[in-house]
Amino acid sequence: MELVFEAISENPDITIKELSTLLNISKKQVETAINKLKDAKRIHRDGSDHDGKWIAN
Repeated sequence: MELVFEAISENPDITIKELSTLLNISKKQVETAINKLKDAKRIHRDGSDHDGKWIAN
């Protein structure tokens, strides 16, 4: 989860697919980590799924 957070902090425009490739984990693992980070209020999405970006809190 921390690696996903760090990657999002460094590149707010990164996609789930790019995170998966960068971290060498499945897209499902990325989605799970993102959901945990959202629940903990550490990240949120600004804009749409296609045109938005991640905001690290």
